[in-house]
Amino acid sequence: MEQGDLKIYVEKRTRAFRCIWALEELELSYESVVLDFKAKAQHSPEFLKVNPFGKVPVLKHGRLTLSESGAICLYLDELDGKHRLVPSSSESDRY
Repeated sequence: MEQGDLKIYVEKRTRAFRCIWALEELELSYESVVLDFKAKAQHSPEFLKVNPFGKVPVLKHGRLTLSESGAICLYLDELDGKHRLVPSSSESDRY
């Protein structure tokens, strides 16, 4: 999988921090878009096109859009391909 063009939508006091941590830990390059919840940026027409539920985190990668922190972290680990965060599903000690 290609790693380029990762964009993550975040707000500082949310579970989006998990995704930023994973991106940094895996040393993946990404663009971060910080939303200002006090200004209701999550309800802006522009962001609602990204996520109609107005929630973060949201990861965009090409045509893929993910909006759940656990799923995003799993996706990033597989994108990296080295399984540094999550053991391979073939490993018995994964769980």
